[in-house]
Amino acid sequence: MYRIILTFWPKYFQSVCILNDSIYFYRMKQIHWIPVVTTIFVFIVYLFTLSRDIPAIDAGELATVQYTLGIAHPTGYPLFTLLGYVWSKIPLPAEGIVKMNILSALFSAIGIFFLMKALYMLLTTPLQQQKTIKQKFHKNASSNQPAQILEPIHYWLAAVVGAGFAAFSTTYWSQSTGVEVYSLQAALFSAYFFAVIRFISSSTVSWRTIVILGGILGICFGNHMTSIFLLPGSLFLIIYKYKNLIKILKATAIWLGTAGFTSILLYLYLPLRASASPMLNWGNPVTWDNLIRHVSGKQYQVWMFSSSDVAKDNLHLFISNLPNEFSFIGIVFMIGGFIYLYRKHKPISIFLAITFLFCIFYAINYKIKDLLPYFLAAFISTAILISGAVMWIWASVDIFRTNPKFSWLALGIPLYLITFNYPKVDQSNNFHIGDYTKEALTSVAPDAIILTYQWDILISPALYLQNVEHVSSDVLIIDKELLRRSWYISQIENKEPDFFSKIEKEKEQYLLELRKFEEGKRFDAGVLQNAYEQLISSILQAHYSSRPIYIAPEVLNNEIKNHKDVILPDSLQLIPQKYFYRLSGYTDYAAMEDTTLPDIRFPLHDDLFTKSMKNSILTVLTDRMAYDMNLNKQKDASLIFRMIRRIRDDVSPPPGLILTD
Repeated sequence: MYRIILTFWPKYFQSVCILNDSIYFYRMKQIHWIPVVTTIFVFIVYLFTLSRDIPAIDAGELATVQYTLGIAHPTGYPLFTLLGYVWSKIPLPAEGIVKMNILSALFSAIGIFFLMKALYMLLTTPLQQQKTIKQKFHKNASSNQPAQILEPIHYWLAAVVGAGFAAFSTTYWSQSTGVEVYSLQAALFSAYFFAVIRFISSSTVSWRTIVILGGILGICFGNHMTSIFLLPGSLFLIIYKYKNLIKILKATAIWLGTAGFTSILLYLYLPLRASASPMLNWGNPVTWDNLIRHVSGKQYQVWMFSSSDVAKDNLHLFISNLPNEFSFIGIVFMIGGFIYLYRKHKPISIFLAITFLFCIFYAINYKIKDLLPYFLAAFISTAILISGAVMWIWASVDIFRTNPKFSWLALGIPLYLITFNYPKVDQSNNFHIGDYTKEALTSVAPDAIILTYQWDILISPALYLQNVEHVSSDVLIIDKELLRRSWYISQIENKEPDFFSKIEKEKEQYLLELRKFEEGKRFDAGVLQNAYEQLISSILQAHYSSRPIYIAPEVLNNEIKNHKDVILPDSLQLIPQKYFYRLSGYTDYAAMEDTTLPDIRFPLHDDLFTKSMKNSILTVLTDRMAYDMNLNKQKDASLIFRMIRRIRDDVSPPPGLILTD
């Protein structure tokens, strides 16, 4: 006699199979090591691809606020900052930026742990199991054949495959390679998905569950505002769960109220810390207006829903990038997984579809360079669907049910994904950002001023090098674009109280017009622009006789040559040096200040930032070589040409250059 008894205990699932008077027990607790071991394995892989130096874009700034307990760019990321600060105090073999990079790898790995727990709970939810068993008994009654049930190892392996697709997709994996808020956000997304599945799978209406759901959502918002992608799908689940209008309204109020309260507690860090004037105090959110402006990311709102062309291009980016994320196998599995989950657990499948579509709709309307991390919620939703496709295969192919050992072959899929995406995300040999910034800082004279807006490859990494590792701390880098914000003027004054002492009138006139713009009052754009240009010109004239002043090549080519923003007095000229142009009031020959050959470890393949860096260096060095050749300094020009060949080895010497040893 064949029969199947399926029981659900409060804390764990236990299946009992009685076959020919033999009893087999499969306890979930016996294989709890699977998510732990998988998470450790993922973390170890992440360590192999981890950056050993400063990554591009915001990594330098974010590491600085973590080490110094400062205020990051909007929206502030208080949770990321606080956790990073605590982590920085833990004694570890790694130091400096590598230590903070490891934290991002840890965040990403923790996200995979929560994702696996979420997947297992989804795939073994009572609603699904009861329906599955009912169908199997019906089938057995008609066929009079012994029923075959899936073992817990099937569910765990499906969870491993789904989580593996998330862990080793290019965007998710990339967040683990260096300091970035999206690594923590990915972990929080996974934790929220786990809470969502627990909420919808509960057989009883528990207000405690909705409070937990709201609390985790609030923590998500306390890190990054992409948490908004979770709202529509969650609201659908609340409506599906409670059905009664009064209960829906009550649950929604508790959910949003708890989320709001939790996120407010975290964002209180911003005004409290800003009042202490930290070294990096972006936005100075010490007043209510500044706080709202900072948390809402008001300065970035001009990039949202800017045009249909932006949305079209970003949608193409998302679609064309999908094969890079999951390979074509993952895309096929995603479609099959949705069909399977829609049949087995309709509310979760609809939640995932809503989250996926809303994430894409919102993100494609945002005009930024590093857009792909904004699709993380969609990518994690895709990984969950993929696990559903694996379960469909387990349930449909007899050999996987009768011989569970064959199910282990599925691990080959995420292992294939590792080899497929490893070269795309590996940052272990990328040192060019840190090398370039150190060289640039040390190439200028002591106590120098550098006017630039190379945020991704110079300003952001310099924040870390100057304020954490104390490299060339005497050099003042002025971000030309951040001069358009009043808080940045205050930050310069905090670092150098006498900086504006000679141009106080110009500074106050500019701030008067700038605050009208920042506070939403009526302002004259022409007057504001003139005041801005006058402030920059005044800074250059007030300091060039007492301090070395350098202009970055992008400022020269885009602003000075076009007579926009930066207007040089006729009495001053620019002398090309190694990485910048030095402002000078003299017409005599100026020798090269730093004659050492560039020592920058460029990666084998150029990316967007590497190309920008090389173009910047080559622009200055080419102008310097022409400068020396015009003054018949052939030996000096020959040295510059050797510098150029260190950056690009395929450059030919210009006509008239006499190469010397």
